[in-house]
Amino acid sequence: MDFRAAGESELVLIWRALKGKGIFHNFAELGSFYKENPARIQVSADSLSCLGVAGSWYSGSNSGIGAIKALVAPDRDRKQFIKRMANVVRAEGFATIVSPLLQRNELGSYLESGFEEGEKITLLRKTLETSPVRNQFSATSSEIREFDSSFLPYLIEIEEKAFSKFWRLGQDELLSFINAGSCFAVFSKGALIGYNITTVTGEIGTIVRLAVLPDFQGRGFGSQLLSHIPSRLREKNVRSVLVSTQVGNRNALSLYRKFGFKPLGEDRYVLVLES
Repeated sequence: MDFRAAGESELVLIWRALKGKGIFHNFAELGSFYKENPARIQVSADSLSCLGVAGSWYSGSNSGIGAIKALVAPDRDRKQFIKRMANVVRAEGFATIVSPLLQRNELGSYLESGFEEGEKITLLRKTLETSPVRNQFSATSSEIREFDSSFLPYLIEIEEKAFSKFWRLGQDELLSFINAGSCFAVFSKGALIGYNITTVTGEIGTIVRLAVLPDFQGRGFGSQLLSHIPSRLREKNVRSVLVSTQVGNRNALSLYRKFGFKPLGEDRYVLVLES
């Protein structure tokens, strides 16, 4: 099987294949990404049976981390295409390569290509009630405000203090998610100490981020943010909400379960390849 960079005329079909996967929020974003470097999007030479997207991991993490952001290929071509996409990522100057989020039955080809297990992720879902439920988890001496551009430096500070480098979002990702969805921040005595970002695709909402400064965790602020989300999503006719977190993040799992989130099928995996 031969592979090539996608042509600009194929972007509409590529958008249809990637829409809803959270890689690009709209067609314009895909187009801008493509124009920066068409080689980042690879397809099979004679069709779109293979489709891969290469790029950076999160800009807020170590700059040496790249990613295969999406990969679709038939079983017979998958291992060869993984190697192709890994080389595309390396050509961008990245020494470490992260896989897409994978199901267990997808691991084999990546492991055979030299990837190793990095993180194990749990997906959870909550069905929204048809009527609002009284918030039983409010923190005291706090208020929630809708995102303002002046909040951005504080959100970046929270990212740096609340997340490891591997999971840390940079300014570009934060703004991309915020522009595609909604963001609310929680203040304690006038200081911004936490925030959440949610996006919506059809009738499904996704909690992209829920973060509180470490010194303020365990005091109800995360619960207050989480309580605020359902009413906002109902306004957009959302019926269920998804969220993901690391399997080992017991505090986050406990919080989501307290609010009625339940595991959605099997766990997912993020694999890592070191050059």
